[in-house]
Amino acid sequence: MIKRLLLTRPAGFNGDLLTACQQLGCQCYEAPLIRIAPLPAPIVTPEVEVLAVARAQIYTSQNAITHAEDALLAIGRDPLSRVYAVGPATQKHLEGLGIAAIAPESPGSEPLLALPDFQDVDGLSITIVTGLGGRDHLDVTLRARGANVARYACYAREKIHRPDLENVVSKEGYDHVLVTSVDLLDALTENLSTHLRAGVTVCATSPRIAEAAIDRGYRQIISAQDASVSGILRALGLASSDFS
Repeated sequence: MIKRLLLTRPAGFNGDLLTACQQLGCQCYEAPLIRIAPLPAPIVTPEVEVLAVARAQIYTSQNAITHAEDALLAIGRDPLSRVYAVGPATQKHLEGLGIAAIAPESPGSEPLLALPDFQDVDGLSITIVTGLGGRDHLDVTLRARGANVARYACYAREKIHRPDLENVVSKEGYDHVLVTSVDLLDALTENLSTHLRAGVTVCATSPRIAEAAIDRGYRQIISAQDASVSGILRALGLASSDFS
């Protein structure tokens, strides 16, 4: 069982996991490596009138909901719309705004793409509400299956430079690092020397992140089934039936 875990997600997104780890005897150090910045105006790719084709929507994060235009959210409330969330937390956020959404039991692009609704999407117009540059796998896979995909990016992820991080890892012993996206992995990589990258253990919450970690010089990888609290705890040897 690990004793110390470095948390890299943006501020405000570690609460449940932090509480669970503390109750199970694992110390956590919060070092956000990305900050969320709203875009002055959404960037739509390709350039289409997204509100005209937004009745099938995918929200890839709680940040996507927070920074989406009210008009887009209003379409999601229409009973004729089909709204999906990348995981249960995003689904719950949508429900709080009066939007009924479908989500996989485990969070992530792969579980979402495995839903029956996404097996036959030929000709379906889908709007992915997301961050700038995020969820490429979702976009590429749906296009390959024949969907007409519009990406609606309403926020950006900005990497944070942390001069203290090498000391936290090497001197304070937080050498197990939770990484929940490739963007976070890249931010971590920029903050660690090549020597330290070879020595830390990355807990990756998807196969794509694990593969990317190996490509970037990490040699010790723990693969979590998904990004849920229970999935991360099991991967770290901290499993408890009290957390889901």
